[in-house]
Amino acid sequence: MLDAVADLVLAGQQAGNGIWRAVTAAALEEPEVADLYRALTERRRADNLRGVQAFAARGLLRPGRTPQQHADTVALLNGFDPYQTLVVEFGWSPAELRAWWVDTVRRTVLDLGRA
Repeated sequence: MLDAVADLVLAGQQAGNGIWRAVTAAALEEPEVADLYRALTERRRADNLRGVQAFAARGLLRPGRTPQQHADTVALLNGFDPYQTLVVEFGWSPAELRAWWVDTVRRTVLDLGRA
């Protein structure tokens, strides 16, 4: 399941990176775009919490953090910054980013040894 999610995340990062950069930049200057940016950020946080809660219901979250903290970690990993930094700026391949994403989720969010 994690591999399927990784594929979905990478596809979204590749497809949406440019427009997200434009929205982020415009939000600094345009109040209407800033409102849109805040709404998208709130939705992103809520959507990631729902996903993490599904893992929590199965006892798959690492202890020591709240579900919201895990959701915020996932939101960061699912966002556009990893793609922009690692692929666009540092020259990683999309496959390398995908492998890093899977490894990072496993190490920071999931406790698969308890499942």
